[in-house]
Amino acid sequence: MQVEFQDHYIIVVVLVLWVLCCCRGVLDILCNGCQALDKCLDLSCCDLRPLLGCHDAAVWGVFAKRLVLLFCFLQPLLLCLVRLADKEELMDWHTNVRLYGHVNVLYNQSTADSVASAELQVYEIDYLVLAMPLAVVTSLNCLCFTHWSATLNGDTDWDGAVGESDEWWLYEASYYLQTLCMSWLLLALACSESTVSLVYYSGLAVSLLLWFFMAASRFPHESAAEHWGASIASILLLAALLPLWEAMDRHSCRLPVAAGLVHGTAVFLLVAGHYTAMGTKTASYICALRFGVTILYSVFNMVVLALGDSQCAHAPV
Repeated sequence: MQVEFQDHYIIVVVLVLWVLCCCRGVLDILCNGCQALDKCLDLSCCDLRPLLGCHDAAVWGVFAKRLVLLFCFLQPLLLCLVRLADKEELMDWHTNVRLYGHVNVLYNQSTADSVASAELQVYEIDYLVLAMPLAVVTSLNCLCFTHWSATLNGDTDWDGAVGESDEWWLYEASYYLQTLCMSWLLLALACSESTVSLVYYSGLAVSLLLWFFMAASRFPHESAAEHWGASIASILLLAALLPLWEAMDRHSCRLPVAAGLVHGTAVFLLVAGHYTAMGTKTASYICALRFGVTILYSVFNMVVLALGDSQCAHAPV
């Protein structure tokens, strides 16, 4: 079964973004979120004023922070634009993910010796179809973040008290869903030619362990049992990733290998960043970490769509 992203699907994507933008209070939330983000994230380390001839740090700081929000919110539309921009050049080259479903075994009872024949279900899915749910969830998480960040200050601690508001729960739940979609997408490309069940359960297992570290990041590790729990979760996470890396190593194409590296880097950053928080870091630290990972896999998705299968066309078999 082959699933491709048709050009007219872009209309649906635009309509979804339009509905999100026209929801009551969304525009006010975005404005308040941009103002709160100015206080939440500090980008003073990225000082480009000498190169750009501007001596007002606040101007470039506000511009960079709003650019990050806009980039994350417009992910569905940006992915579609990348596909349209490269359609003329790449022609029929699209990145397809091939996964195998269940096996239908047929028995022939007409003869003395039962002859069995196996029919393998093959799914060839356009990468843009797989990437679109993650892009939509990223946009939703951006809206939830702007709504929640209106109550933040630059020195807000990432501890147990930060989870008392309903806005935080919406943001956290949407980000949990975002990490699940990220794992499924990147593992589907990294483990191409594998089974659907392998990608599904492996992505779910990795996401559950990530959620453990995210939930534990707001509380200090005061006892040996808590340290042992984090160590066991780390071992389980490594055990879940090892078979996936072994499946990725069988590919001669560079795209699945790159997807595995991006997924491994994202998991490492999220685990290390949240594990070291232990209720002592600020909300700006966690938000900057998560936005950094979002930008990492978002740029990778755009590169994959821009390159297409042309990078695998001449790969040795």
